[in-house]
Amino acid sequence: MKHDRPRAGRTASAWLLIFMLSLPAFLPACSPREAEARRIVLSCDIAGEPFVSAAQTAEITVMWLAGGVYVALDPRTVRWTVEASYVSAKAWARSDRTLLNGLYWGKSAPSLSASENDRSKMEGTPPTGARAFLTDIVGERKVTVKAVTTIGGQTYEATTEVHFGPGPLAAFAGPPHGASTWREAVKACGGTWDVDMSGYYQPQTRLPTEEQLYAVAGRSRYGAAHAAGWRDDAYGSGFFLYWTGKACGDGDDQDVRIISLYDGAVEWYYYLMKDWYHWYPDSADGAPVVVCVP
Repeated sequence: MKHDRPRAGRTASAWLLIFMLSLPAFLPACSPREAEARRIVLSCDIAGEPFVSAAQTAEITVMWLAGGVYVALDPRTVRWTVEASYVSAKAWARSDRTLLNGLYWGKSAPSLSASENDRSKMEGTPPTGARAFLTDIVGERKVTVKAVTTIGGQTYEATTEVHFGPGPLAAFAGPPHGASTWREAVKACGGTWDVDMSGYYQPQTRLPTEEQLYAVAGRSRYGAAHAAGWRDDAYGSGFFLYWTGKACGDGDDQDVRIISLYDGAVEWYYYLMKDWYHWYPDSADGAPVVVCVP
């Protein structure tokens, strides 16, 4: 008959386990709960609200959270970077929506009067301190911002997403393209026009107003169209001439308002246009550019 062996005592491994469990709780450098309680926290003062001007500035702050209490950080220890950007605006004309054109450190942005090159790096000096300001002129943009700081010899980092709301580019249905005549521009946008034109804006053309184009022009504004990579005409005038939905005249003779995006000043012109007349007869692409509105 089989009998159980008598228990001679605890094994060596059992005694080791008991010893480890009896060690003081403060021996580890940082318990998981402590690590979770000590961190830096980022906050932002905007969350996708529409622009109230031609640019929008976000203020991002970083605080040290220890034991449920927020503590101000030594500003000399904080470093800021932009980790990623994505533009969802339909009027963005660049091939890469992750480019940083139109995004700047600080409370202001330069005014653009011509298209920038594709920009994959932030311009300007990154801020220092517990607050960072980030200005966007494009709109409908999501930016990932990271703050890094060193406390007691240990490095902490945190990221947050900044959501810039709809800007002046949101007025447009898509990126621009060429059109030889005003009527071709209207047709390209799926619009129509009145036979009798009295010099008023015709919304049914689905061409933009002067004000909508001024809002994305350069100089007195920030030039969101240039940040978004809007094209000049094939002639390369440098004035970035764009059709509006405002025309006057009867029959084939129309005076059509076009706007220069080179600057935001009063630089508009009337031109005599006919269906058979192209802006530059040897190049249809040399005509003013069309951008549609919804």
